[in-house]
Amino acid sequence: MRIRKLVLLEEPLCRQCLAEGRINPAREIDHIITRSWGYR
Repeated sequence: MRIRKLVLLEEPLCRQCLAEGRINPAREIDHIITRSWGYR
């Protein structure tokens, strides 16, 4: 949990959205589709 907080503090915006010209807050780190949704 601590690592997630540090990553989001250092990079608060979504990488993929930025690449597409949009500005959105980052919610997940590492996974484009979250593991909590059941995808691997």
